[in-house]
Amino acid sequence: MLTHDEAVSFATAVLNLQSRGKIPQVGITLRHRVMRIIRITNNTQVVSAESDRFHVIFRTSLGSNIPVEVDTSVRDLTTLRDLIHHVEQHATPPLRPEDQDEDRDAPWHVSEGQHTYLPTALWHPATYDALITPSQQVTATLVERMRTSGFQCAGTIAVIARAQLFFHPRGKLAWGEDTDSEVTATVHTVDGKSSGWSGQAERNWAQMRPERVVNDAIDMAARNRNPVRIEPGRYTAILGPAAVGGLFAESCQQFNEGGPWAYDPPRDGKRTKIGERVCDTRLTMWSDPTDPNFGDYPFFEDRDGVPSGKATWVEKGVLRALSYLPEGAMAVGKTPIKEPQALRISGGDSSINDMIANCERGIYVHRIGRTQIVDWRSGMILGGTRDGCFFVQHGKIVSPAIDFRVYESPFIMINKVLALGTPERVAFGFGRSRFYPLGRSADMWPRPPMVVPPMVVQDFNFSALCDAV
Repeated sequence: MLTHDEAVSFATAVLNLQSRGKIPQVGITLRHRVMRIIRITNNTQVVSAESDRFHVIFRTSLGSNIPVEVDTSVRDLTTLRDLIHHVEQHATPPLRPEDQDEDRDAPWHVSEGQHTYLPTALWHPATYDALITPSQQVTATLVERMRTSGFQCAGTIAVIARAQLFFHPRGKLAWGEDTDSEVTATVHTVDGKSSGWSGQAERNWAQMRPERVVNDAIDMAARNRNPVRIEPGRYTAILGPAAVGGLFAESCQQFNEGGPWAYDPPRDGKRTKIGERVCDTRLTMWSDPTDPNFGDYPFFEDRDGVPSGKATWVEKGVLRALSYLPEGAMAVGKTPIKEPQALRISGGDSSINDMIANCERGIYVHRIGRTQIVDWRSGMILGGTRDGCFFVQHGKIVSPAIDFRVYESPFIMINKVLALGTPERVAFGFGRSRFYPLGRSADMWPRPPMVVPPMVVQDFNFSALCDAV
């Protein structure tokens, strides 16, 4: 795995390949990712994929306002030199001193200069070691448990180690390294009419409990047999952590001045609702890059390493901050802060069993998937329940329910909270998203940590029936 010293040495060597004065040096980004993915289908291991990807991205500009970004996996300095010289030959006309001065004011130069970054500890040796031996051992155990379960099972075991460096010739250096892992299991009955799902995501593999993941998925599938039809409508919803995470996963991009917590048009000279109550007073939402289990890189991965620190988005129901890109922050005099890549939401002391016992009539939702934002101004999301949906009446689960389409906004939902449980990190599995942050895996994994509580929400909109098995 690329170390800090190796990354700095390589970045310095690449920048030295450029012709001085020919084109302005904006900086270089190095990304190294080592990943192992093991997939299980029909109770048999079918895929074991390994990848070791190294990317060199150097940014420059031609003329006065023509940015150029070259992304290559080439690690050989001789080949890189030829590539850089090829780019330089297309600088027409060669830059004059006044062009370079003008160019320094462009948005891609906002990150020049020395910066201070929060210290992070996102690297866990146990996870890096699991790239080889432990993950194979776990696979054998899970396959055997699936074969003896009497169900059709599928699962994924994924482990990743990453490192990223942004290096600027004038001395700025942003470095981040992290590990992550995830185990998910999907279980179907042999007749294909019932399903269950469970997952666990941990930066530290030593905290992973894969056997429990498979057992929970099998238990959910067994309980979800023979679902009954419940008419769509607005019900009290008991949402498990995976359901809450599924709704908020796509909404993190809306924690900005263009999202649901902004005024459009501005009201009384205010552009946003900062300082106003926007949700239940029991809720606090924050991001902390320094958290060893639930943090993220303390800089913008796609903005040349501009620092991004801790943020309390909502404090006891009151909006305290919104995210700003570096160029947008400069325009309005704000400190740049990236969208909540690693979001934590406070919880309460209610267990899911207590939530069910106190529900007169409602729906328990284990998971919500296939979500997409359909209205950016209100944050409305269209999705569907899956892998565990139950009708609750008089404090008891009466029967499994046929799955629903849901049409709801998390920004509205958090004003209708009746009870909160203990927060936990949500596993998402593999999937694609139009809104996923730059610089991540092409198959959209891993997602940054999201730690959310189970919730009881009043008047949740179950808009239609759907068969999600």
